[in-house]
Amino acid sequence: GVVAQLVEELGSGEDRLVVPVRVFWVPGGLPTRVKVVGLISGRDTYRPPEFLQRSILRKDPSRARIVAGEPAKVSELRQQWQEKTVGDSPRDFARFVLRRAALAVERMELRLLGPEYKSPHLITDELLASSRFVEGLEKIPGASPEQAEKMLNELATGWSRFSVDLIPNLGRAIFSRGFDPRIDYDAREIESMRRSLEDHPAVLLWSHRSYLDGVIVPVAMQENKLPPAHTFAGINLSFGFMGPLMRRSGVIFLRRKLDDPLYKYVLRQFVGYIVEKRFNLSWSIEGTRSRTGKMLPPKLGLLAYVADAYLDGRSEDILLQPVSISFDQLHETAEYADYARGGEKTPEGAEWLYKFIKAQGERNYGKIYVRFPEAVSMRQYLGEPGGPIAEDEAAKRLAMQKMAIEVAWRILRATPINATGLVSALLLTTRGRALTLTQLHHTLQDSLDYLERKQTPVTNSALRLRTTDGVRAAVDA
Repeated sequence: GVVAQLVEELGSGEDRLVVPVRVFWVPGGLPTRVKVVGLISGRDTYRPPEFLQRSILRKDPSRARIVAGEPAKVSELRQQWQEKTVGDSPRDFARFVLRRAALAVERMELRLLGPEYKSPHLITDELLASSRFVEGLEKIPGASPEQAEKMLNELATGWSRFSVDLIPNLGRAIFSRGFDPRIDYDAREIESMRRSLEDHPAVLLWSHRSYLDGVIVPVAMQENKLPPAHTFAGINLSFGFMGPLMRRSGVIFLRRKLDDPLYKYVLRQFVGYIVEKRFNLSWSIEGTRSRTGKMLPPKLGLLAYVADAYLDGRSEDILLQPVSISFDQLHETAEYADYARGGEKTPEGAEWLYKFIKAQGERNYGKIYVRFPEAVSMRQYLGEPGGPIAEDEAAKRLAMQKMAIEVAWRILRATPINATGLVSALLLTTRGRALTLTQLHHTLQDSLDYLERKQTPVTNSALRLRTTDGVRAAVDA
């Protein structure tokens, strides 16, 4: 096979150059709908079947391009193999070279596709062959490579090119049933974030008010041509067809209990690999949906794994990117009120998903607002990688708490105040006393003046409260 042939070629000279080459098929600017239809019919626009390739070349030769990855000498590759892996046979070396070749070509293809298609590949193979991973595995009593491989496959994720096209459009179709399909962004924040992501990996930590949050983040990243993030989610969401689809859409499914030493070790190494290769991670800093509208205390569990990866020297710095997601109104508000009266949470499943999507179209819920305030530097709080804080658990935990609170504070400061929130807050101060439209409009002006003096971000719906028509629209919404 290919491996046997490569073994022979690699053994014929240490100074020979290895140049990875692949034919890259350019999608040709096709809209996502065409790509989806093509994939269902067996005609993947990124990797068309052989029987269609000749036809494509005749019609549009520019669709096929020869892509070459960065070349390397056999001696250089062998040195990397010996330093980083536990392989000890010519076949192991050949497999290592094949993995390196695939990753080198992938990097070149990303220059043609754009950063929004960046995604990790071969994670399980790379980690199982890593000397760092195997050395740590040997220190865990009763652990075996087979068990570790099973756990890695459970965690395995990545954005297929098809998913990069499909999932954000699917998410947009879901939330646009009840919301304005145009998400409200701050263009300056987007450009600042883009520059930051060019230099360091990031963890996108977002506020959590709705199940839609997990749908909105991929849309926001794709619309602004930013590298996709890989999101942590509970294993309870891996049901039916959703499990395989979400795994190909950057979702990392976690077990609810992390008390198994082997699982904790595998997860730590998995996160370390993602960070080292400069891919982005994403989860809710609150851990669960806030059912009151107030920010919940930040959770440190997953953040500790990222901090360990940083202190272990996997990256010069890791950015904690606050993400504020807010809505004019939410369908789930009625659900939260039911919980407050003692109602029980509906278990997630196919029926639950259908009802959730259907409910989004019940009425117009207004706009969605996404803000990306300035990122928090992990280096600033934890010091140099491998520094004294790495050995001091109490100091590390204190620094992580400060770091997480700073992220939460930046989310709160960046979240724009909307009309519904402002009107509701004012009505709560009247202790049940009714107000006429004129009284409500008059009373709101003091609040709007105060927010203006404080330079607090507000939405257009809140600015319209300066007029009686704007107040009427907010009350009637």
